[in-house]
Amino acid sequence: MTTINTHAELFAFYGGEVKLPEDKRKEMKERRKTNRNRLKNGLIKNMMPTPTHHLIQGSYAMYTMVQRPDDDYDIDDGACFSRDDLKGAQGADKTALAARQMVRDAIDDGSFKKKPECLPKCVRVHYAAGYHVDIPVYREWTDDDGTEHRELAAADWIESNPQIITNWFKKVVPEKSPEDNQPYQMRRLVCLLKAWSSSRASWNLPSGLIFSVLVDELYVPRRDRDDNAFHALLKALKCRLDRGDKTAQHPAPDLDEDFASGREAKMDNLQAKLNEWLPKLEILDDPDCTKNQALDAWNKFFNTHYFDQYIEDEEEDNPENRNCFVATGGIPKKAVDKGGDTTFG
Repeated sequence: MTTINTHAELFAFYGGEVKLPEDKRKEMKERRKTNRNRLKNGLIKNMMPTPTHHLIQGSYAMYTMVQRPDDDYDIDDGACFSRDDLKGAQGADKTALAARQMVRDAIDDGSFKKKPECLPKCVRVHYAAGYHVDIPVYREWTDDDGTEHRELAAADWIESNPQIITNWFKKVVPEKSPEDNQPYQMRRLVCLLKAWSSSRASWNLPSGLIFSVLVDELYVPRRDRDDNAFHALLKALKCRLDRGDKTAQHPAPDLDEDFASGREAKMDNLQAKLNEWLPKLEILDDPDCTKNQALDAWNKFFNTHYFDQYIEDEEEDNPENRNCFVATGGIPKKAVDKGGDTTFG
């Protein structure tokens, strides 16, 4: 690892350009509340059962939602019903498809430019602002032995408990991260990985859930050094993929589920992009690496100009570094055409 320390700059990048701002998070909460009310009112109007409760899940619940340049946020908010309430006209259980259609029809109040749609595992509601709300539909019941069940309306009713993932992540992050004045390093690395994965509009890489599982497996804490921890994580991830391990196992030991199953193309894409872009960070391992070179490497890796401000500050404080930096090609002082790639700067 380089002796050049860019932790402060990378931490600032995370706080300013990656982490979802608190006001945006509050806005998401209000949207979720509005969506729940719309669903409840629509179900009552259609004389259908209403949810017993809702399940906040996904990146919002795990605090790993990152800023999106196009505001295309995905909010997951499950709707849970009692199985006894989800009955057809003849008293039989509603099918999984019928339950999703019930939710879709109820939430479609005619105000949407794009009508809500039934997807294989949820109902998706599109909003003009660019974001969408996914509503997984669950039924809950207790069998004769007293065992509680929660089933997701997919192709059929399948056993599912998304809170296992949320609770696991909330537990493991503080356990593994260093205890210092900037806690939760592991969560920051998940967010940085997600930010990199969405830094080019044309990329099609794995989900945040898969990234969370992989980071949990490969993360090695580095107190007060997010830069070293993230670089080490990227190299470990590349090695894992290069040796042919492209799985992402469910963290619960009693659940044999590979989240990457059926998503092999995305895992292949991840391997290809790491092979392409990780070499941009090789300068960080050079004992002669300057601060400007390290910052420029992060600029290139994240496809941003965010670190320009620190490069300029470094040149003012240490003029002797200017010629060394220019010799490597420098960095433009204004935005350049990146062929349509998305930037965070």
